[in-house]
Amino acid sequence: MRLTHVSCFMAALGAMILPATTSMAQPNLTPYKPSGWSDKIVVTTNSTSITDTANLLTTESLYVDWSIINSGTQNATVTFQVNLYVDGTLANYWSLNGLDVNTYEYVTGYSIGNLTAGTHTVEVVADATDVVPNDNESDNSYTKTITVNAVTLLAPTPETPANAATGQPAVPYFTWSPVTDATAYRILIATSSSDLPTSPTATNGGSSVVIDAVSPTTNFSPTITLNPSATYYWEVHANPGDIDDGVWSAIQQFTTQPTPTGLTIVPTFDSSITDDPNAATIEATIKAAISVYQSDFSDQVTARFTYAEMSQGLGDNEAYETIVNYSAYRAALVSHATTADDATVLAHLPSGTDNPVNGNSQVTLKLPVARALGLQGSSSSSDATVYLHTSIMNLSSFTTDPNKYSLFSTVSHEMDEALAFGSILNGLANGAPEPTGPAQPQDLFRYDASGNRSLNTALDTVCYFSFDGTTDIAQFNQYDGGDFGDWYSHDVTVVPQVQDAFLGPGVNPVLGVELRGLDAIGFTRVIPSATPAAAQLSAPAVATGKFIFNLTGSVGGKYLIQSSSNLVTWLTISTNTLPASGSIFITNNYTTGSALFYRTISQ
Repeated sequence: MRLTHVSCFMAALGAMILPATTSMAQPNLTPYKPSGWSDKIVVTTNSTSITDTANLLTTESLYVDWSIINSGTQNATVTFQVNLYVDGTLANYWSLNGLDVNTYEYVTGYSIGNLTAGTHTVEVVADATDVVPNDNESDNSYTKTITVNAVTLLAPTPETPANAATGQPAVPYFTWSPVTDATAYRILIATSSSDLPTSPTATNGGSSVVIDAVSPTTNFSPTITLNPSATYYWEVHANPGDIDDGVWSAIQQFTTQPTPTGLTIVPTFDSSITDDPNAATIEATIKAAISVYQSDFSDQVTARFTYAEMSQGLGDNEAYETIVNYSAYRAALVSHATTADDATVLAHLPSGTDNPVNGNSQVTLKLPVARALGLQGSSSSSDATVYLHTSIMNLSSFTTDPNKYSLFSTVSHEMDEALAFGSILNGLANGAPEPTGPAQPQDLFRYDASGNRSLNTALDTVCYFSFDGTTDIAQFNQYDGGDFGDWYSHDVTVVPQVQDAFLGPGVNPVLGVELRGLDAIGFTRVIPSATPAAAQLSAPAVATGKFIFNLTGSVGGKYLIQSSSNLVTWLTISTNTLPASGSIFITNNYTTGSALFYRTISQ
């Protein structure tokens, strides 16, 4: 036996010499069934098998074996071609350099991939281009009919939104139960239940389908915003391999909330997050951070952020920007002013054509704040990509590894910058010349220790974020290893804040002065109501890492635990089930030694 391997065809090609048979006048090239083979063409799920597989499935890769023989009395001495067809389409061809009498050539293990459910034909044609005169030209081909059976996976169980749920966000979060052997899931969302298919092999729904997507995991977040106060229907099925088969789940329905009255942030999760084993926790924490902005700002604009993982650093973002005239920016601040901080800003932000920090006539705005001020139109594309090094993070408030960093704090930091924060100084080295291009809004509130606006990058300069040059809200970072638009935190004794340039491990700051900054730059902040006397807390005590507040006269609702000195929000409690009196146990790390930063509570 002569056996050769043709690597370009990823199959075994060999030849066998047989005893002489009855003489014929010419060569005769014809498909042949060698000894031990189950047929002249073998279709199998095993690349080394020469026996047909009885039950071919849509989820399996299929392999073909074929053989041809020269059954004539003369050698075929010219190069000829053997073609392989699948369902009448040429799958591959082989060029053979002649074939001696009573010798057969064969190929084993040629992959034809997956086939859809149903009947298929596999054909081999010897001397496909008719270059060899054959004794019998009618027997140079052989066709085999095979049946491929579908693998129908069980239906997933829809979980969220719950069936008939109301008040759902315009970008709902869908989850369902896992299905054994599933490699992906397909979800359909429509405005009419009659447009959702029930057949496992259905490839599409009806005309009212608004989302038709495939998710590699058991959850899905749309990239489009659904209509307010609208009822939608959805179903999901599991895919085995690359085949779109699977029993559809029961059809669920939900109704979206009315037109939002505030800022909307639409998240899109990159595959680096959706493929993460902790995807559900990561996405839930990001959405929890998003909810803070949406509840604290009333601007009826939409920001679209993409979230992805990275393998270095802690957090980063790439945000789109627009450049506008300083005079147009200030005029927009005037027309959108609602808070006391807005009034202070405008009293110290001069009118005119040039910005007061470096005299340039323009400022650079991130797209979401530009839209909030009416200086940028809406967009359906992503406004920014937020990168997170999740492998070194505590992914939720329930994980408290002191050597890891807070995902909630980090994603809040990056979203501040994707929404509005930033500085023209970012990326410069200490001592670099003062930039002369369009400043960013934060730069307009950058004051030195003497109360003068400053774009100084010197390491020994002390600069503050201030609305009037007198009251310091936060100290700016002056180390070129971090952003100049971030807060000073090189000294580890400072109280941690979200916008710190160097956020340490084991701390969990939440948005505080950053909310005031976003308000001053252009967003419209919802100011909490005054503290009702009946809902005061007693002085807290510290026990095993917990703050214990004794609450009296509770009337339920939303409460904010804040710093008594600067009203920086530390924690929000949204509930109507607080006891009229009793103790609230809160775990956090806001202590320095045995000292406690005093907090109060307001409804």
